[in-house]
This record gives sequence, C-alpha cells and structure tokens, in this order.
Amino acid sequence: MAAISNSSSSRPNEDYGRDINAVAQTFSTSAVARCLKIPELQQMILEILHDESGLAILAVLVRTARCFQELALDKLWGHQTSLVPLIQCLPPHLWTNVRWPGTRAVVCERAWVVCGAESLTDMFVQELLGDPRPEDWIRVKFYASRIRTLSPKLDSNSPITGGNRKESVLSPDVFITLRNALGSEPFLPNLDSFRWEQNTGGEEEYDLAAFLIMLNPRVSSMDVVMTGWSTNAERTIASTLNAYRNPLQFRSIKFECPGSLRIQKAVLDLGARQHQLRCLQCAWDIAMPLGPLNHFLSIHQLEQISIRVDRRTTLALMKSTDTRPFTFFPFLRILSLHTDTLDLCHQLLGIVQSSALEDLSIVVNRPPLAATALQGFFSGLIENNDLRDRLEKLRFVSKTPCERGAPGQVVTTETLEPLLYLSLIALQLEPGMPFDIDNDLMQRMADAWPSISTLELGAEWRRYGPRPRITLRSLVSLVRRCKDLTQLALTFDPDARTSEAQPDGPTDQDLSNANRRFVLGVGASWSEYKPSSLGIPCDDVQTAWDRAGKITRPGQWDVERGGSASWRDFITRRTEFNFERDFAAWFSSSP
Repeated sequence: MAAISNSSSSRPNEDYGRDINAVAQTFSTSAVARCLKIPELQQMILEILHDESGLAILAVLVRTARCFQELALDKLWGHQTSLVPLIQCLPPHLWTNVRWPGTRAVVCERAWVVCGAESLTDMFVQELLGDPRPEDWIRVKFYASRIRTLSPKLDSNSPITGGNRKESVLSPDVFITLRNALGSEPFLPNLDSFRWEQNTGGEEEYDLAAFLIMLNPRVSSMDVVMTGWSTNAERTIASTLNAYRNPLQFRSIKFECPGSLRIQKAVLDLGARQHQLRCLQCAWDIAMPLGPLNHFLSIHQLEQISIRVDRRTTLALMKSTDTRPFTFFPFLRILSLHTDTLDLCHQLLGIVQSSALEDLSIVVNRPPLAATALQGFFSGLIENNDLRDRLEKLRFVSKTPCERGAPGQVVTTETLEPLLYLSLIALQLEPGMPFDIDNDLMQRMADAWPSISTLELGAEWRRYGPRPRITLRSLVSLVRRCKDLTQLALTFDPDARTSEAQPDGPTDQDLSNANRRFVLGVGASWSEYKPSSLGIPCDDVQTAWDRAGKITRPGQWDVERGGSASWRDFITRRTEFNFERDFAAWFSSSP
C-alpha cells in the first residue's frame, strides 16, 4: 500500500480511484478468499450478520456467496418450529394449502386469513395431493438432514400438530405418508433436540406417527407431553424408547404422560441407562426402585431431576448413602420430590448437597401431622445457607387434605414466617390445611419478596371453617407493590364490612350473598388452568377485576356442610367467580 501511495503521489486526483480499485481487486481475490475459507471466521461472520439482520441476510448469502452457502443453509434450517417448510420442498403439484375447516376466511393482501373471535389469524392446513415418488424426496432429505432442533409452537385451539396461529399446519395424514414412504429410514437423521405435544383432539394413529418421526437415532434432548394412548400405542412407544442403548446419548429427558405406566417405566429405564444425563423430569405415577435412584445419585452433572419414592425405598436409600462418602447432586438446580410424608421428604433433602438449588417442588401423599411440622420444615430450609441465598421457587402440595377440625392443622402467620427470609419469586402452597393469615402477613410478603411473580396459597376453603381474614384492599396493595406479580390464587374476604363480627363458618346466608369466601384467580379466560398451578395469569389486574364485577355467569361454589369434599373438584373449578360487587370501585379507591 505504501509503495502504491508513493508511486501515485504525483498523479492527478482522478487516477487515485484506479489504483485503489486495483488494490481492492487484488486483495479480494487473494487474502480475503483465503480468510473466508477458515470455518471459525465464517461462523463468526454469520453470527454477526444473523444478530444484526436476522434470517433474511442468511437467505441472501445462500444465493449470492458460495463460500457461505453450506453454513448459511445449516443456520437457516437448524432450528424449525414446524415441518411445513420441508413439505413445501416437494414438487408444487404434490401439496396445497386449504382453509382451516369450520372457520370464515377472507382474502386480504393476497393472503388467506381467518376471522377469529379475537383477531385476524393466518390459518392454513397443508395437505398432500398424491404419493410422492422416490425422486421427489431428494430435495426434502437434503434440507431435513440440516435440522438440529424442532420446537413447534402449538396453538391451544388447534388439533393439528406442527404449526401455530400464524403459519400453515400439516394435515394429520401427512405423517402417515411420511412413515410409509421412509419406512425405517429416519426422516430427521440429525435431529438433536425436539419438543412435542400430543394433540388432545387428534386421532391416535396420526399422533403416533408424528411422535415416532421425532425419535431418530441421534436425538439427545426431548421435551414431550402426551396422554390417552391405547395399550398398543403405549407398547409401540415404550419399545421405541427401549431401543436407545447408547449410555452417552441423552442429556435431557422431559416427559409428561400421566396415567401411562408402561411409558413411564420406559422413560425411567432410559434415564437409568444414561451416564451423562443433565435433566430428567417426569410427573411420575410410579415409584422409583433403589437401583435407578443409586444410579442418579452417581451422576454428578445432574442439574434437574424428578424423584418419586415410597417409604421402603427411602429407608433403604438412606442406609446405602450413609456408607458412601460422596457428594450427591452437587450441581442440582431444580428438584421435584414426591414422597409419602413430610418426614421422608426431609430425610431425602438431607442427602442433597447442592449449593445451586434454586427451584424446589415437593409433593406428599399425606398432609403434615401438624402445622408446626410444616413450620419446622420451612425453618430447616433457611438454616441451610445455600438454600437461604439461592432458593427462588418453592412449591409444596399435599395430595390429600387433613380431616375437618383436626387440632393443630391450621397454617398461620407463624407457620409461614420462616419463608420471609428467602428471596422468592414463586411460592405455591397446597399443604392440605386451612390458612388463617391476615393482611399484615400480605404486607410482610410484599416487603420480603418485591420480585415475586407467583403467589398461590390455595387450601380448599370449602372444607374448612375459619373465615379468611385477607381483604381485597390488601390484595390490591400487594399487586401494586409487587410489579412482577402475574399469578395470584388465595382465599379472601370480599365484604366491605371487615370490622363487623363475622361467623366462623359458612351459614345459609353466606350461600345467598357475596359476604363469603372466594378464590381469586384472575385472567383473560375464566376456565383456563394449568395442572401445576392453582391460579391463572393476569396481565392486567384492574381489567380482570373490572370484568369480574360485571360477569354475568354466577359460577356458584358449593360449600359442603360436612363429609368429604372432592379434592380434584377444587382444581377444575378454581377459576370460577361469583363477584356481586363492583371491584373496580375498590381498586380505584384503594391506597
């Protein structure tokens, strides 16, 4: 460059351009070309371009830059939310998009849109018009081999797998065609991670074919939600899972298959065969044997695990761990523990020696013998310095409630006080006992947990006599002070006359007016709920309460006068309301 500059210093200014262009041309055909052949540099350039301009710039590189073509294609196809783009790689005469059945469609800006109840939404169903020939699959396989991650964004109102509300979805029979055409050959040979959820309204044959497509020989991470299989389908799924024998293959296994004991057993066996597992999560309906438990204790890199054990296995495990001078679960961050009683749970937590535990979920089959036992358990959590500093999410659920009027089985302010020393962002308590807490505790919770997003204190109030002492005014104050609070479920007293004497238990008058207990779970949908939650999200509390004051559906709660209440009924009806007061006025007048 210096030589060129010196030699051209006496030339007129108009000659400078030719020299610079010549240098640039020489540089671009030699040094740049060699640099662009370095894979690390290519990857770095792609990452920068992708971060700045998104996928569009990668598509341009595929068409215009030969040196970036392969890497750009891998980046473009590496993560997919649907199999629709692959089917569109078939010849155009073999597939078509049709309007979603049962919806009203209009043509708007050359695109089909569906006029739904809330907004205009793209909604297509992609169907095959014939059976593809072997040569028709060549282009599909070329791109299918580049997919590493598949995480469909499923629409809760859509019975079709593989799409969302703003893109086409595959017709169910496409999966049957794929299975028949490929046989034993994997459709996604290099798929490493996938998330799949069974369609609750779909047909089993199509769902099974869709799921089996995901299970290729190289997958190492799965996040699956399924339910309601026939016996033959369960056997097929279990047999496929049992075929994975490589002990170094899986890193993460998340499975939800309630009621499918055969599949759960296959998932447990699959996890027990893995030596580099980092995550094993499942809502177990079966208790773990001692063998798999000992194996999981030996995997030091585990970060997430769900464990369900009975009393006999727990006692045997405690004996075996006493003789082993090891550190168990040193890097565990998320623990879900299901045991028979709180005492057994306390013993199992004693062997967890992680300093990084931040999410603890506990399920017991029987409620604690007394509220003091629950208080002692909470006190034990804060005595552990690591838990006191790191624990952010706590969930405690009893599968069965205590007897009515059982002495000492009432959760009070003293019971929950130890938790105020934690820095919680989520607290979900269903201990099978009634809550007897007041507005003062609500204020202390707001002071202790300013960043809390979920607060659920959801004992089934229909079983118990004590009248809730929490008022709507304190809840409004709580929501205003905790800006991140989006999920709230607890019993409260909506009556304005909080200073007047109130009966201890439900009366006939309580059943006929608003002066009685309520469960607060606010949100856009009055029937939506999640199995792991007692409440539902609320993005605008004022709007939700305003709607609640004007709701026309009464949604009466049946207060039982005696006998055994349906524990499950509380879960399915917890979002019903009977607000006969204008809570919007309360909101505007509250401090």
